[in-house]
Amino acid sequence: MKVKISILLLLVTGYWLLVTIQPVFAANPTGIVSPGLSTNIKENINSAAISFSQKDITAVIGIIINAVLGIIGVIFLILLVYAGFRWLLAKGEDAEIKKARGLIEHSIIGLVIIVGCFVIVRFVLSALQKVF
Repeated sequence: MKVKISILLLLVTGYWLLVTIQPVFAANPTGIVSPGLSTNIKENINSAAISFSQKDITAVIGIIINAVLGIIGVIFLILLVYAGFRWLLAKGEDAEIKKARGLIEHSIIGLVIIVGCFVIVRFVLSALQKVF
């Protein structure tokens, strides 16, 4: 009985998704290009490279630090999912559950440290931009 209900729920959900979601196309029917962008991809890449090279040092450092913090955030998410799977597959063994719980705790502590670093970096970079 539960299997039939699950299959029915899956079919109804699938039908609902197919009917309600509208396709999104990348074409621009009006032909209007966003300001500052060209229709040529190479020109856009070159202009982005030029504008990146013209930025001051604080902006470049900010971009690099934000990218690194973003990557670290993704690593946190992967560690959290991995620890969750370890806990799920522990099968009630206390030692395995303790390892998974410890990994989750350390991941959360790492995330708090990363968020703290992010706040400090934002503060320092905003102060440096006011000076320069």
